[in-house]
Amino acid sequence: EEAQRALDLDPRLAAARVVRATAMQQSGRDREAQMELQEVLSRDPQHVAARLQLGYLQLSAQDYRAIGTLEAAVGNASASRSALGAAKVYLALALDMEDRRGGPGSSKQGARADQVLKEGLSLHKNLQCVWRELEQSLPRGERPLAAVQRLRGICDLDLSTMQAKQLLQLIVRCSGRQDLLQAGLSGLSGAATPLNERGFNDGSRRGSVS
Repeated sequence: EEAQRALDLDPRLAAARVVRATAMQQSGRDREAQMELQEVLSRDPQHVAARLQLGYLQLSAQDYRAIGTLEAAVGNASASRSALGAAKVYLALALDMEDRRGGPGSSKQGARADQVLKEGLSLHKNLQCVWRELEQSLPRGERPLAAVQRLRGICDLDLSTMQAKQLLQLIVRCSGRQDLLQAGLSGLSGAATPLNERGFNDGSRRGSVS
């Protein structure tokens, strides 16, 4: 409601439009949310929050354009440390999806996903903190699904349950902590975000905007 009142006063107010787009996404109106964010970016292509939110929406829709959108977010020099860390985490998830798709050149995306995630982990303090705790608690018997919920609880990193499972697997892989697989994470194998036959879709599903 506050975002709507701000927009009533000034329809060009970018921050309020990003808040409204987030509310649209949370109520399942993904297509409208993406259109709102595209409008913000048409006026201000360097708007960090809009670019990051659009990339996340595309990632959640398994839209291949998420990679390009998040690459642009990562390359934005005005992004805060936390926003840059989140953008790299989302980009790593998108690259990992492309890797699991199995198309030509996809193997390079897997290696790049690991590198980008390492960079994101070094930038995102809240994710660092949770991961350090999980490195200690998982060998002591913490259940994998509880670990997933702890990742989902990070306040400045939006993750669905499936994305959190995928992220946990990626962090274990890129951190060289395969020993944690014997500590119970093997139950998450194959549990990453399900893909259609091509991995990312062609942008035709609900929530994708040209």
